[in-house]
Amino acid sequence: MKSFKQHISESLLNELKIPEGGIAAFRGLDIKFLRSVISFPEPKIPFSYFQSLDKKKEIQFLFKMGMFPGIDHNTLAMKSLSNSNLNSINAEILKLKESNKFSSLYNYSTKTGGGIGPGEVLLYYLLDNAYLAGTNTSGDVILGGKGYEVKGTKLSRENKYYGIQIGGTLKSNVEAKFISDVKKLYTKTYNRKAPDTLSATALRKLKSEASKDYEKIRKKFAQGAYEGYFSSHPIICVNNNKGKQKGTILSVKSFPVSEIDVYRTMDRGLDYLLG
Repeated sequence: MKSFKQHISESLLNELKIPEGGIAAFRGLDIKFLRSVISFPEPKIPFSYFQSLDKKKEIQFLFKMGMFPGIDHNTLAMKSLSNSNLNSINAEILKLKESNKFSSLYNYSTKTGGGIGPGEVLLYYLLDNAYLAGTNTSGDVILGGKGYEVKGTKLSRENKYYGIQIGGTLKSNVEAKFISDVKKLYTKTYNRKAPDTLSATALRKLKSEASKDYEKIRKKFAQGAYEGYFSSHPIICVNNNKGKQKGTILSVKSFPVSEIDVYRTMDRGLDYLLG
């Protein structure tokens, strides 16, 4: 007679369409948890489970079986992130991109608490020792006890990163002061009222034609942005451009004051230019 555990395991195998004999794949996994979150091909997992390593193997199993069956890839046991190990991560990301479910993992979100940005669950899945931070924890991804922010970025014509917003993590006067000062400089330089928002083209032109005055404004602003945000953790810059490389990691970097700038101003906040 089959045990209850064996019965429930074989039932789950049928749901996952795993061949007979695949019961060994469940060895050491929490069957009760798997059944509670199963929804294939895309499992719906509450955010709280991403905040620890407790159900890591189960979640990796669900994603692998449900979203990437037949894709020959590996997860990675890294204890830290740096530019020196990006090639290994990007090689696995490119393998996952062969599946039409890659976009679902890259943009994975949950309605059960927690704000998950693009690329965060992808890194959770690929990095065996990584988990996602909570709202009161510095960073988005925690690896080796260190927090990393994950930002979808694009590359400018100067080969710098843009398309980056940091939300309400800074004191409100830091970004507001920059916007006020740069609009005053625009009015002074061109003898006309500055528009409500400055496009990337307009701001690039102002930087060129009033470079000394702009640099004074940038340095003061960058110091405040560094102290209030960028000094706290490295940034994982994820490629958010369209095409084959979308979702790969461009760099893992801590940006100093000298490399913090603004790409454009927006109705709410700033689009940063880093590098």
